[in-house]
Amino acid sequence: FITYLYLCPPITDPGCIMRATTKAAWKKVASGCKSDGDIFITEWLLIAAKNKIKYIDIPVNFRARKDRSYLDTHLLAQAWWALVIFMNIWKFWFLKLFPL
Repeated sequence: FITYLYLCPPITDPGCIMRATTKAAWKKVASGCKSDGDIFITEWLLIAAKNKIKYIDIPVNFRARKDRSYLDTHLLAQAWWALVIFMNIWKFWFLKLFPL
């Protein structure tokens, strides 16, 4: 979805939190990031796509959890988080077209 909205190279894993880029590219993306919470990962990716920043995805392998995640056990929480991310994608795309 992000690939088509921003006309950028294919995004393999938007939830991947490890990305490598140059220092100059990081500064350009970081200057546009306003979030410091959980949505930061999505915001970083959207700003990088908007500015055609090149980066490398670094796969992250997780171990099995000992306990269940809140999002694993609550379908409504999963739906809410998906909606938050989806709305942020549209918000950044809209602001790209019509900057304030």
